[in-house]
Amino acid sequence: MFEEWRSIPRLFEGETVACIASGASLTREDCELCGKLKTIVVNDAYRLAPFAHVLYAADLDWWRHHNGVPEFDGLKVTHDPRAAKRYGLKHITVRSSNGGAELKGVSLDPAYVHSGGNSGFQAFNLAVLFGARRILLLGYDMQGTHFFGEHPGALRKTQDYANWIRRFGTVPAMLPNVEILNCTRATALKCFPQATLEAVL
Repeated sequence: MFEEWRSIPRLFEGETVACIASGASLTREDCELCGKLKTIVVNDAYRLAPFAHVLYAADLDWWRHHNGVPEFDGLKVTHDPRAAKRYGLKHITVRSSNGGAELKGVSLDPAYVHSGGNSGFQAFNLAVLFGARRILLLGYDMQGTHFFGEHPGALRKTQDYANWIRRFGTVPAMLPNVEILNCTRATALKCFPQATLEAVL
């Protein structure tokens, strides 16, 4: 049922949270290793991690194409009010600028997340506001396509990886008390320490 989250709740206070995006290097085996963690999946990553606690997708077209993902049992979150009302999703506010100036880093205000230009960034910001103590990134390749190939038809969009990487680069200095590890198998995102899931878990 549609609900406006005017203040994003601290759902994962002090927890290790896996943020799983849909990069080309993502595997079902990696997702299954995260099965005991609090997990946020981005877009089609829910297909490899159906056990996830939260599914985040920004775009109405994506929700429409997947008919609101009725088979997913966890929380479903978007910033698109049309998608939220049509499919009964949790709705959050996303901000990209303040007086014309680009918002850097993540939002620490529970009223909204920063855009970062992509759903993976917004899901990561959700993990921060949920109260995560440690965040593991999977499928954040920032290069190539998706684990399933290209999106079909109208869902296919230009990937501005260089800009997305730049925006992630403003994050680490803001979060000295959150451990962020990039466990993506093949990643162009170098601003966070890299690790394997096997070593971390």
